[in-house]
Amino acid sequence: MVNFDEEILTLIREAKCLSRIGSIDIPESAKIVLLQEDKFKMYKNELLFVLSEHQRIFNKIRPNTKSLLVPH
Repeated sequence: MVNFDEEILTLIREAKCLSRIGSIDIPESAKIVLLQEDKFKMYKNELLFVLSEHQRIFNKIRPNTKSLLVPH
């Protein structure tokens, strides 16, 4: 599971909408998150990819070998 709060994406969408309107001031913290939008999305996508690759590789391991990989 990727520990990523989906409300960050909501915050980014709302900050974009408010910046388009122009008459409403955007809080500084929201501006900082908005500037890092690409980075946050990239991190989330890379983590999801790593998890899917881990699961794909783990599923290829033979069942009798899986017992050797459990913590002792």
